[in-house]
Amino acid sequence: MGEAAAIETEPKKLSGEQTSLADLLKLVGNGANGPILMALGPRSLRTKKLTEKVPTYAPRTVYRHARKLAEIGLVDREEVAGVPSTVIHSLSPAGRDLYHLINTYAKASLPWVDGPGSGDGLWTVCALLGEMWTHGWIEELGHGGRSATDLAEATSQMTFHQVSRRTHQLLSWSLLYESTARGHRKRYQLSDQTRHAMALLAGLGRWRQQHVDEEEAGGLTVTEMATALRAALPLLQMPEHQGRSIKLGIVGTTGSDGQRGSATLTAHVSPGGAVRCVKERPSEDAWAIGTVDTWFAALLDDDRGRMRVGGDLDFVDDCLKLLHEMLWAAPAAVGAR
Repeated sequence: MGEAAAIETEPKKLSGEQTSLADLLKLVGNGANGPILMALGPRSLRTKKLTEKVPTYAPRTVYRHARKLAEIGLVDREEVAGVPSTVIHSLSPAGRDLYHLINTYAKASLPWVDGPGSGDGLWTVCALLGEMWTHGWIEELGHGGRSATDLAEATSQMTFHQVSRRTHQLLSWSLLYESTARGHRKRYQLSDQTRHAMALLAGLGRWRQQHVDEEEAGGLTVTEMATALRAALPLLQMPEHQGRSIKLGIVGTTGSDGQRGSATLTAHVSPGGAVRCVKERPSEDAWAIGTVDTWFAALLDDDRGRMRVGGDLDFVDDCLKLLHEMLWAAPAAVGAR
């Protein structure tokens, strides 16, 4: 290795303490972390060059965040002897995979949020998504609209006024939208932007499975995958299958205790072609069931080969294929609600 002395030489699993799904979203959305990851994506950089690539933050801030990313295991630091010594920063294997995932999501999410190279929009959205996941709001709103009072009652660690302020912020970033039925209170709904973000959450789940040393929890639990599916399904429009229903099943672990479990969703195609999750029906026209890994492959790779299916196979194939396409489609092609 010559004069260079690598601080970390062997790829290793990251600790699960700071890399839960919500933690990862908050991590990349916090300060200079996201911009540093994107700056190091194309090539390794010396410290001075890295600060130049992240001009919106003071050099001292970039140093601090780069060191934190190195402590977590996303960035490798290589010290080169000299006077003064030089530090070369590069992405670890885990950091590089995270960079590619975020970069792919950023391209798919434009123009709803600013890209990594043009502003802080993407990072703010990631941080807010992390908060929504932490508070269980994506799961709660996946079941339908909720008022601010409903969300406050479901979020014990937040007061009503804190919930009200947060919902206004989420509205300003198009992560929620408002609906008001006659004679009812204003209700908040997940926006299409948040529904599209289930692609990022699924990607982070598989990333965790590959890089985080937390075998008992895996990438996503059954409940987490069910939450992501329930949130994403309303993106679909399937007029050719109107009036039909499909049952989607997930099997795997249910939490950190490693216990096996399962979850099912029933999606119904309305007369207009919109897809909505509904209560379980006596019978469905089709069904598809898979492990969490199988759902990762379907959502992220358009690989449905390991899914167990039944009923109308064309309906199953159309549903799974469209789900992948819509999650990764450019927003202009699907429109924001």
